[in-house]
Amino acid sequence: TLGRLQAEHADGRSLDLASWLLERLRPVSYIMLRDGVGGRRFGFLAEDLERVVPDMVRRSDDAMRTRKVYMLDLVAVLVVVAQHHHAVLAALEARSDQTQLALEARISALEHVVATLAQRVHVCCRVGNSCSGAMA
Repeated sequence: TLGRLQAEHADGRSLDLASWLLERLRPVSYIMLRDGVGGRRFGFLAEDLERVVPDMVRRSDDAMRTRKVYMLDLVAVLVVVAQHHHAVLAALEARSDQTQLALEARISALEHVVATLAQRVHVCCRVGNSCSGAMA
């Protein structure tokens, strides 16, 4: 699948194809001149998409050779990218949870050691020895 494929970044780093694709998509906002409502829309320029994912763009046979974007194809690719990133995030969260548990266990062990040492110092001072030497 798209998320499992590898590509090479311009600086030589290896990265997954999903990230490669996201780096190249350039969303734009626009207002359609022929739109009676005149609201702002968001999307992609067909020319940009054609350079990145040419199979998603077709040219019409009209005089202007108008480009048509297969938007459902784009949605499917973006879903794959989102799934890939969701899986990466889930793995990072699991790793973070494991790290947190390990750190909490280490802190608990250190707290136990500190308590034991504090008890020993207290016993040492109670016996009549000089506490200043025990604390130094």
